[in-house]
Amino acid sequence: VEGDVVNRFMQLCDRFNRCDKKRLVQQTSGLFTERNSKRMCALCNVKIASPNSFVMHICGRKHIFAMQGAACADAFDFWWNAVETVGEKSNPKPE
Repeated sequence: VEGDVVNRFMQLCDRFNRCDKKRLVQQTSGLFTERNSKRMCALCNVKIASPNSFVMHICGRKHIFAMQGAACADAFDFWWNAVETVGEKSNPKPE
């Protein structure tokens, strides 16, 4: 798998780990309605139930290597922008 592709997905995973996941779910929940709750990753044949699960899956080694160096630019850009626009999770204020 091309290093650039792997690096971009690792950066997405890093941003996802820092983002406000509650806001991400709120922002993207329309993609995962109850009627459509069993989304599939076409490359890996894995069921995806929520936005958080989806981002973690596409950033995982199994998915990255299943891509064989190719990336779906539209999907990557969508999740990159979604994670970026929700912002980072708030740090609890010290008392």
